[in-house]
Amino acid sequence: MKNTWIIFLFTLKNTINRKKFIVPTIVMVAIVMIVSLFPYISEWSEQTQSQKKAAAQTEGENVTQDTSSVKKNVSGYCYYIDDDGLIPNGLTALQNNLDTIGVVKGSGDQLEFYKHMVAGDRTRSLIYVTAPDKDSKVQLPTVHILTRDILTGVNESDVKDILSRAYISSLLTQQGLTSDITDLLQLELPTEATNTANMQLTGYLLALAVVLVSFFAVYFYGYSISVSLANEKSSRIMEMLAVSARPRQILMGKLMAMVVMAVLQFLIVMVVCMLGFYYLVPSGYTILGLELRLTSFVTWKQALAAVVFFTLGIMFYSTLNIIAGSMVSRVEDLSGAMMPVILIAIVMAIASSLIALENQSVGRAVRIAASLLPLTSPFYMPYRILGGSISARETLISAVVLLISVSFLLSLSAKVYRATMLHYGRRLRMRDVIKAKQ
Repeated sequence: MKNTWIIFLFTLKNTINRKKFIVPTIVMVAIVMIVSLFPYISEWSEQTQSQKKAAAQTEGENVTQDTSSVKKNVSGYCYYIDDDGLIPNGLTALQNNLDTIGVVKGSGDQLEFYKHMVAGDRTRSLIYVTAPDKDSKVQLPTVHILTRDILTGVNESDVKDILSRAYISSLLTQQGLTSDITDLLQLELPTEATNTANMQLTGYLLALAVVLVSFFAVYFYGYSISVSLANEKSSRIMEMLAVSARPRQILMGKLMAMVVMAVLQFLIVMVVCMLGFYYLVPSGYTILGLELRLTSFVTWKQALAAVVFFTLGIMFYSTLNIIAGSMVSRVEDLSGAMMPVILIAIVMAIASSLIALENQSVGRAVRIAASLLPLTSPFYMPYRILGGSISARETLISAVVLLISVSFLLSLSAKVYRATMLHYGRRLRMRDVIKAKQ
């Protein structure tokens, strides 16, 4: 135990003060801060562009003067142009049904100005109706919807539904049906949709951040420990270590040091991420219409479980890298030896993210397999834990399976390390190691 502790302290001090640890930590913290500032950067950009369009808006005040007459407390305004009355009562239908948008009647003579205004202001939208082509088989008016981007302005499906109803209602009225009958024909049953997986957007994004940091740690620290083994072998330091400590003690000391640094780096990034979310992201900020919320479902137990799986995941893949590093005697051969482990980690991380994204459609068997398989559980379990879609019992079982796998691989890596520590020359294959043990 003393030898393990000595190797642990030496590896920790030798690595934590290097640029390889400090620079990536600063870079990841900077990335988190920039992402957290995105809502303010976006708002500042919008204000800048609005100022550039101020002159044009001043010239066209006759276009926007009617906005004072629409309802207050709206998130934006939409200009509606239907000079020919192709959709009777279309303006009234939009004004009555778009609760968060102020709908203003526009003029076709100012169409180009409206388009120019929408391009420079995310709070403005444009809807204009054109007559059908004479050669068209279906003589129906066309509704054109113009917004700055897909995340702002009026919702296309809502506008299509509202104007379609207004148009159909006018046709039925022209056929002599009363308003009561037309309303009855367009009646919709009330519906309520519930996501049984309880996967919130914030939980998925936070889990995605955990997975990205985990993959980075798997590659960086796995590569570091493999390089350390290869350097010790090429410089003959390994022979001196073998005299004073057992192979298992050497590997445990190195592995513990790498895990401590990985967890420290992970906690720094996650703490900055949490602080950035609380203090920099505006309350009620939405992405694709989904609100970012954290305090409502992330508990200290979930955070602790995420850290546990991050730690076990680093240990699992690091032991695989130890086996890869033990089979080479030169650093130049290390990339080829580590490539299978890195490819496996990449595939497992992507597969886990896709399974979490399509949580309900993949089936229960796939979710259970991804939770228990040691190759995928370090990447998949954070999604289920932070998404609130897993019980404490399932979490414990998955952690125990992963811990047993780590123990087995650590024992295997110690045997491989012992069998190859005095080998120099070409890179060994696993079958060579098995023959050497025999």
